[in-house]
Amino acid sequence: MINPEFSHPEAVARFYKAQLNRSEEQTLQIADIEEHSDNLATLNVHSFHPINLEHDKKEVMEAPLKMMRRFNISVLILQEVPVASLAVFTDLVERSGLHHTINEFDYDFATSKEPITNMVISRYPIVIERKLLLPAENYIFRHRHAIFFRIPAHPIWPKKLFCATQLESAEMTRDDAVRIRKSQLRAIMDQNPDFIIGDLNFAEQTPEYKMIAKFFKTSKASNYITTPWQTLDYIWYKKPDPDAKWHIETYSVNYIWSDHRPVIAVFSN
Repeated sequence: MINPEFSHPEAVARFYKAQLNRSEEQTLQIADIEEHSDNLATLNVHSFHPINLEHDKKEVMEAPLKMMRRFNISVLILQEVPVASLAVFTDLVERSGLHHTINEFDYDFATSKEPITNMVISRYPIVIERKLLLPAENYIFRHRHAIFFRIPAHPIWPKKLFCATQLESAEMTRDDAVRIRKSQLRAIMDQNPDFIIGDLNFAEQTPEYKMIAKFFKTSKASNYITTPWQTLDYIWYKKPDPDAKWHIETYSVNYIWSDHRPVIAVFSN
């Protein structure tokens, strides 16, 4: 049974059913991901609300950690982790022998939603550089943040600066949403990160997409959509110089535990 609390439950139901079917292309992509180690991923967990009400919350909370093990993910960035479940989920993370850090809480006073946060989970120790409150306008009720961090012990990118974030949602009128997200992107890019990762709440061909694409890349495999409607979740990386050692390919794989699919970046040389 599909959880009725999701907006547009019919679209979510179709999305859920599609995740139960694995195409030949998806099988090949999964095989490619599993061949690599130290992969990077992002996922919006939607407050751990199950799409299928037959799944209990513990299953939904365990799913990202199982995904980390299956796909050799060394750094996983989560959006919309509910503060109410943070103690239980943090215990699961620590029992798995993983490091973690959270962002400041993003409260939504207008709709009385529960507070949520971004979370970084890593096999390696995390060094926080800074946490940034992103710009907004005085009638916007959800305060968005970005967390900047490094993973000095990581075998592939020990010196890279990562930004984990979730930009303003598209619930406002289009012009307002675009203006605020562009302002938030500028604030993030002013910090000179090497990666910008998360649910950025804009699709391809939008002004925000074109803005970030001037300075960053996202290499996408086919069959890439992360929500019931369009792709909103990304792993962007600074455009490399001609001698860049690593080739990066990003995939979006089937996932039945959220109304977002994870994005996984694979590094090969």
